[in-house]
Amino acid sequence: MFRRIQRPSPLSSTGTTPSEVASLSFDALSAPQALTVKDRLEMLSRRQAAVDHRLTHQLTSQVSPVELDATLWTDVLSNRLRIGRGEARRRLDEADDLGPRTALTGEPLAPVLPNVAAAQAAGTIGAEHVRHRQACEVDLARIAGPHTPDALRRAADRLMALVHPDGDFSDVDRARRRALIIGKQQADGMSKISGLLDPRHGRHSTRC
Repeated sequence: MFRRIQRPSPLSSTGTTPSEVASLSFDALSAPQALTVKDRLEMLSRRQAAVDHRLTHQLTSQVSPVELDATLWTDVLSNRLRIGRGEARRRLDEADDLGPRTALTGEPLAPVLPNVAAAQAAGTIGAEHVRHRQACEVDLARIAGPHTPDALRRAADRLMALVHPDGDFSDVDRARRRALIIGKQQADGMSKISGLLDPRHGRHSTRC
């Protein structure tokens, strides 16, 4: 019996450049392999944003936009990168929150949102995740004014349950806690069942 030879991923090399990717042939890939490559490209694209934040910090911390023949940083990026001023503003704002910082004393500081920045650098979240998070902040700010801190906390918990239903546990944590306990058979032949299901199995069970 012949077994299928597993070909290495066309993007198995972490040093693959965009020009090298463009020159690759994907004709021999199966559908699952093509999907794996797309997943890899998506992760690389997300991580690229974190690199851009570091470059933005390096740029804006050395000179003023005036020294680059512009009035505002949005003009600098818009003209040089040939992007709209709105997109330039978005990148600058995102770099302010997710990029490195420097104190007045010259001491390096962590990003304003270190957990979000770390997830983006790892390629686990992208621009859409960041935008949705910012939209959630706007909603919470709107709710905060006429409500008490306790009411705001309840609203934040409800919002978190909607945008992040699986919590902050990893798949390894969930697998460790996952369990199904079948109790002793009763006189009528029935047995009690209790336990913990991970999010995926929990969703399947509710459809049964």
